[in-house]
Amino acid sequence: MFSKNPNSHKTISPADFDTLEENLGMSSGRRNTVPTGKGLWWFKTVGIGITSLFFLFFGIETLLGAYSLKNPLDFIMFFFSASFLILLSSVGICFTFFKIRGYFKLRKKYPDEK
Repeated sequence: MFSKNPNSHKTISPADFDTLEENLGMSSGRRNTVPTGKGLWWFKTVGIGITSLFFLFFGIETLLGAYSLKNPLDFIMFFFSASFLILLSSVGICFTFFKIRGYFKLRKKYPDEK
């Protein structure tokens, strides 16, 4: 698969990557399959979304509360921690949105797979 001569250039085919993934134990054996949408998958995905929404609102409330602080050092600490909470929770919301969107797109594209 890989040559010992550094000057020779060989193109690597997708089959080589599959072999490499299998040798490293990274291959799950499932490629381009529609997620089943069983209960645990929905529970995890929606759970991440709901938890992220909670922390988004908590971060916004903390950010608004930071402006009422008198000590500048406390303000900086609360401002950056609230911004970090908002950033992390928005990533969780985006993850949930794109995961569910991808599920419905694949179900629409391959309606016969269960």
